[in-house]
Amino acid sequence: MWSALSERADALRRTLPPRPQAAHDRWVWLRELDPEQERQAALLDHLDALCLHLAGRCALGCAAGDPMPSAALEEADGFTGEATLNWRGT
Repeated sequence: MWSALSERADALRRTLPPRPQAAHDRWVWLRELDPEQERQAALLDHLDALCLHLAGRCALGCAAGDPMPSAALEEADGFTGEATLNWRGT
């Protein structure tokens, strides 16, 4: 599942203008995106957090032993070719 989600995140990254690292620059970047790019940038943030969690580095607000949040699994459905709502990382 991680590789499918990572590939999807990389594809989104390629469609967006380069995302700056500095907070103020990122704020300016976000303000310059059109509505579709904004949606893609939000999805990219979700996918990046989900990939980190799957790689054993907790997404923000999650403890190491927490099951995957349902919202994140719902976001993953459709990108992996398999149902993810019952996936728990085992």
